[in-house]
Formats: sequence, C-alpha cells, structure tokens
Amino acid sequence: MHNYTAENITTSIAVALTFIAAFAGIFFAWYFYLKAKQKERLALIEKASERIDAAKLFARPKRDYRFPWLKLGILLFSITLGVSIGIIFANTTSMDEDYIPLFGFMFGGLGMIAAHFAGKKETEQN
Repeated sequence: MHNYTAENITTSIAVALTFIAAFAGIFFAWYFYLKAKQKERLALIEKASERIDAAKLFARPKRDYRFPWLKLGILLFSITLGVSIGIIFANTTSMDEDYIPLFGFMFGGLGMIAAHFAGKKETEQN
C-alpha cells in the first residue's frame, strides 16, 4: 500500500516542477543559441555581399593569458602547510583545535603575498 500524505505529495510536485523547470531552461537556452547563430549567419552573408574579408571576421584575437599555476601552487602549499602546523600545535600543546583554520588562513595570506612577488618576477622575465 502507498502512503499518500500531503507532505509526500507536495514533495513529489516540487521535485517534478524542478525537473520541468530545468529541462525548460535547457531547451530555451538551446533555442535562443540557435536563433542567435542564425542571425549571425545572416549578418555575415549581408557583410559578405559588401565585400568584407571573411577571414578577418572569423579570426580570433590572440590572447596573452596564461593560467597562474605557480601562484595557485604556492597558495595551496602554504594553506596545507598552515593547517599541518596547526594540527601539530593542537596535538603537542594544550591549544584548542578551533585554531587550526586560523593557521590555514594565516599561512594562506602569507602564500598569497609570496605568490604575488613570484608572479611579479615571472612577468618581468617575459
């Protein structure tokens, strides 16, 4: 036998509406993407009739961006070092374990400062 209570029915309706809203959002995003793509193609066709170089329209601008792996590594290492030192202090002294995140934030801040200067030197070399 099924247990149909008002709470179970309300929960089921909420879950169903959530899925319907998610699928509707995905569908409309896809639909408007296709419409924008179609408008872009029509605009390119109109511009091509004006003898504009199509290679320039499709060329992507070169970006001189590199992900800062060195900065991220320094930051993660310093946070890990701070948490490790906090755990060591909590186990060897009578310090509360509540201070462990404080060590992580403190060493994380020092790591951000070190990462800033390391990134500065890296950009000066380029």
